[in-house]
Amino acid sequence: MNIHANVLNTAAADSFLDNIRKDVLKITGDALKDSSIHNIASCYATQDPLTKRMLTAAITYAEESLQKYNVLIEGPSGTGKELVAKILAHKRKPLKAMNMAGLTDTLFQSELFGYMPGAFTGAKSRGDVGFLRAVGKGTAFLDEIGELPLAHQAKLLRVLQDKTVLPVGAVDPVPIQCRFIFATNRDLLKMVKEGSFREDLYFRINELGLKTRSLYDRGLQEIRCVASAIIAEENWTPLGEREHFGDETFSFGNVRALRNLLLKRELGEIELPEYDKEGEL
Repeated sequence: MNIHANVLNTAAADSFLDNIRKDVLKITGDALKDSSIHNIASCYATQDPLTKRMLTAAITYAEESLQKYNVLIEGPSGTGKELVAKILAHKRKPLKAMNMAGLTDTLFQSELFGYMPGAFTGAKSRGDVGFLRAVGKGTAFLDEIGELPLAHQAKLLRVLQDKTVLPVGAVDPVPIQCRFIFATNRDLLKMVKEGSFREDLYFRINELGLKTRSLYDRGLQEIRCVASAIIAEENWTPLGEREHFGDETFSFGNVRALRNLLLKRELGEIELPEYDKEGEL
């Protein structure tokens, strides 16, 4: 299993990681026999060995005995991080998502933690429980965590440590029960070294780590595999045997870009290059 939370080189951190590894090893092959979760994983069309290994880890991390750990999903935009989150949340629903990049300074605490009646101008008369309490015992998926300002990072760290939130206008903290999944397309470890992301928060959110790969990195055969799955899903014209995805045809590396390319192909706006009978363009 791929455990990435290795930033803090302290005895306490090493001991904590050893405990996580032991918990992961306790999971038997039963997690991989769950047909319902495989129905979700099968949507992530792939023949790439590293991606298959990542999906296997995600299925394992969904098991109840590992749900006490936070998960960080790292990877480029459009590489299926939300689908991986659905696999992780399969046994702990509902899965509710919030984009950290869309929160202003004034909205961060009220949106995530909630607020009391009359806490500020424009507040609901009955107050609001906030995102994290509304998730209940389900899974909170906080996307684009790398966009969170340092001031908010400290508040989130406190929530993760104490499993409580302090609504705006409240005196006493309120307990929460959700599991946390985080995702980012940023290099958080680099940000830690640069001082723009807290090291202790990185350690806390990255108790279990998963990495998605771009289609470009997974190779042209993988692009064809995913393209065929998209075409079958949309009931579009199947790929011809000689149709080809070259670097000049597809260079974005993410599934959204590939879907847009295939839509244009279906509408007759573009044509994919073809190999000749000898296998050359």
